[in-house]
Amino acid sequence: MARLKITLIIAAAIVVAVVIFAWNRPLMSSLSPLAQMSSSTHSVTLTWKASPGATSYNVYRAEDGAQYRRIGSTSTTTYKDAPVPDKKVFYYVVTSVNGPSESKYSNEVKVTVP
Repeated sequence: MARLKITLIIAAAIVVAVVIFAWNRPLMSSLSPLAQMSSSTHSVTLTWKASPGATSYNVYRAEDGAQYRRIGSTSTTTYKDAPVPDKKVFYYVVTSVNGPSESKYSNEVKVTVP
């Protein structure tokens, strides 16, 4: 009887560990690279490939390529950042989101606004 209880406790612990791992796993190691980027006076448009399982995407921007700040989110694979100052350089990254999980940053893209 004691052996059965121990076996059930171990089995329950394994199930809990698997559920916790599946719930907290990142969507992917990194979002697909930002595929397209265009800039025009006062705006930057970013486009990327969809991430399987993503329900939304967070978009981050930095002026120095290091200190990113979230500037918005979208449920599509396109984001328009506007208005932005002319003649300025910005760095962008995107993450995919599914519930409480957020992927690592995509590759960084550097944009000079004309």
